[in-house]
Amino acid sequence: MDFKTTYPEYAEIETHIRRARIERSVAIAHAIAGLVNTIVRGTRRLADSMAAVDAAEADRRAIAIDPFLQRAAPHR
Repeated sequence: MDFKTTYPEYAEIETHIRRARIERSVAIAHAIAGLVNTIVRGTRRLADSMAAVDAAEADRRAIAIDPFLQRAAPHR
């Protein structure tokens, strides 16, 4: 069973229909790739921000432990 027997009324524009299906497939693939890229970038940014928070906490602990840094650090 081919396109001409399934849809005889559209046999004349068969190439246009095939091209439209291919273009739609490419558009969907492009959208999926963009979504995956956005998710990966968001995950990296989240991990980077969590690492920055951990680094700041480590700095605060170092200041709290070292008596010389406690005197040099501004009091809040």
